[in-house]
Amino acid sequence: MKAVFVLLRATSAMAADFEGVRAVLRGFNAAAGGREPEAMRRLFTVQADYSDGDRRIEGPDAIVTLLLRGQTWSEVTPPVLQEEGIRFIGPFAALVDARLIRYGSTIVKSSIRVVLLVEKEKGVWKISSWRVSSCRFWSFPE
Repeated sequence: MKAVFVLLRATSAMAADFEGVRAVLRGFNAAAGGREPEAMRRLFTVQADYSDGDRRIEGPDAIVTLLLRGQTWSEVTPPVLQEEGIRFIGPFAALVDARLIRYGSTIVKSSIRVVLLVEKEKGVWKISSWRVSSCRFWSFPE
């Protein structure tokens, strides 16, 4: 009976972790949609980094500036993260496969694959690393 209780408790904890990671994705989408840099900044760890094959950026301030740049009066929607899969690589880390999607009048729909390393800091899941394959057709403005 004790083994069943431990298994149920572990399953409940894992479900809460999945929900915590998904909350980060929802938080990103809300912050990007509302163009809220401070809300987006809170989603990243202090040592967060971004790499797209052509550049590497460190720190949440620089990452948020990149992700929100060029969205004012744009004909392209803010980016939206869409989950494709979550794999836990330990009790405090998960890899998230996602798509970053934008819509626009001339591009219709544009999407690229993104891999996020999400880490649990003081009970809160945050993005620690953001990786995008280099793509000349889909990039954030310089």
